[in-house]
Order: sequence, then structure tokens, then C-alpha cells
Amino acid sequence: MLFLESIQKIFNFGLFYPEVSTVELVFHSLILLTTCPVIFYFVIEIMLSWLRSEEFKASLFKIIAYGKIADVITALLYFITRITKFYCPIVESLVWNKNQESFIIFWSWVKNLGYFFSTVQLTQCCYMTLIRFIGVWFDDDGTNNNHHRDKNKREFGSRVTFYVLVDVVNNVIQCVVEQVHISYNDNDPDISWKLIAGMIKPYMNDINCITTTIAMFVMFKDLRPNFCRRNEISPSA
Repeated sequence: MLFLESIQKIFNFGLFYPEVSTVELVFHSLILLTTCPVIFYFVIEIMLSWLRSEEFKASLFKIIAYGKIADVITALLYFITRITKFYCPIVESLVWNKNQESFIIFWSWVKNLGYFFSTVQLTQCCYMTLIRFIGVWFDDDGTNNNHHRDKNKREFGSRVTFYVLVDVVNNVIQCVVEQVHISYNDNDPDISWKLIAGMIKPYMNDINCITTTIAMFVMFKDLRPNFCRRNEISPSA
């Protein structure tokens, strides 16, 4: 614990949750401004593809499209919560923080929306995992088909599996960090793990946005922007 406190004093970045430093504010802003447009680009392209082909009409891709909207909204809600509650210049300037009724109404909406979209995230993660498991091991009539796919379909299936794995790992780590953080209170003799979780917690949504963006680039080769698209055809999963 003393070591963690020393890091806090040396860097003076406000590393420990929930305080927000200017460095953290800039970091969050840059991540959201760079990843969210890319994620929305792929979501829109997936939805538009439903009008012109059957390639991405499988339920897995529909879950991905709607689930990524939930991811972005969750990240934005968390960002709003962080800066409006724990970034001092903004806290002092907000009118509703000085009005009890407005404060309660605003944070009730933000909190409930955050819980709702967090639940959506976990639900779509579980559903994606189930769909991918069934898609890999069984064909339509329930016969094990894992060793009878051609090379191209196997390669695309590997990319889909990679995407699902990234999403699962993100959600598991986020849940573990959250659980560790709330499992300790300030009266416990050793709260080192709470402090470590507190240092990681503010950046989990950023990590989710970054890894999701990378995973979507890996999986949806045909939907990439023209300047970075390769001349490859990806078969449907």
C-alpha cells in the first residue's frame, strides 16, 4: 500500500479511483474520439450489408452490431459520470450539482442507464459465446462439422472466434476488477488490492473500446474503409 501511495505522490496524476486528473481526462477523451467513430462505422456497415447480401445476416452479427452500440453508450455514460462527479473544474461549474432535485434526477437517469447497458453488454457477450460455440461444433442438423470446413471458412471462423474471445475477456476482467474494488472497505487492514483495482477501473472502458476496434478490424475485412481494405473475400460464418 505504501508503494502505491508513493507512486501517487511521485507522478501526481491522481491515479487512485475516483479522482480524475487532467491527464486522465485528456486520455479518456482521445480514446473515445478515436475508437467510437470506428466502432460506429463498422456497426453501420454491418447494418447496411443486411440490405445487399446475406453475408452478415446471421444472428451473431446482429448481436455484435447492437452489442457494440451498448458498449459505446456504456463508455460514454461512464466518461460523463467520471468527469462530472470527480473532475473538480467541471464539478464546480455544473449548476445541477448545486440543486439537490436536479442532482437526484440527473444521476438517477445516468445510473439506471449505466446499469441497463452494462447488463446488455454481459447478456450479448453470453449469447455471442453460445452462438459461436454452436456454430463451430455443429451444423444445422446437429452433426459435428468441425473437420469438414474449407480453408477460407475456417480462416473466417477463426477471426470470429478471436472477436468473441476478446469480448469475453474484456467482460470477465471488467467484472473481476469491479468485484475486487467493492470487496474491500477503507477499514480493512490491507487494501492494496482495492487500490490496484482503483487504478485499473477508470481505464477498463477505454481498454474495451481499443480492443473492440482492433477485433472489428480483424474480423470484418470486407467492411473496412477503402484505404485499408484488402482484396479478400470473407465467407459467412
